[in-house]
Amino acid sequence: MWLDTPIRVVLEWLRAGGIICQTMSLDRNRCANEKKFGSWTELPTGGRRYFLEVPGLHGWTARYVKEVDAEETTLRFLQEIYDEARHLVEIHEKYPIDKGMLGSKGECHDAYSPSCRSETGRLSSP
Repeated sequence: MWLDTPIRVVLEWLRAGGIICQTMSLDRNRCANEKKFGSWTELPTGGRRYFLEVPGLHGWTARYVKEVDAEETTLRFLQEIYDEARHLVEIHEKYPIDKGMLGSKGECHDAYSPSCRSETGRLSSP
């Protein structure tokens, strides 16, 4: 059975089971983040943006976002709140500095765009 299985599939299975995580620190951190968050996008810098969505009781959704560099060192951690129409309502940036809420309903919805941020780092109106 294993002889007919592509190596990519075997490695994914081993990583999902936490077996590969025991080898190196980078792999261990990456495996832990993959397991904890479940979804991610690759960043142009070689890092990743991990995210986990948690549905709320009234149709709103909280998305937890963790940005790491290529070495899996945490650069940023934040919570995004979306309303029932999937519009970004507010952002709570927690790391490296707890900046509190960075927006409210009706303000700029592209939190990753520098043009949406004022001089204080808070979201500005579009």
